[in-house]
Amino acid sequence: MTNQQIFETLADNEEKLFYALCQNKENEMLKDAYKSAKQSLEEFALATGCHN
Repeated sequence: MTNQQIFETLADNEEKLFYALCQNKENEMLKDAYKSAKQSLEEFALATGCHN
């Protein structure tokens, strides 16, 4: 798997969690999962230079 493919997988997961959170804004576990996914995506992008 290439770095770009990993980035795209992370981006897909971040997007899914974002929309799940939009539908259930009070769910603390979803908030934490989204925050973690977003942070992972951002840090991976910085580390590898990958982007959409």
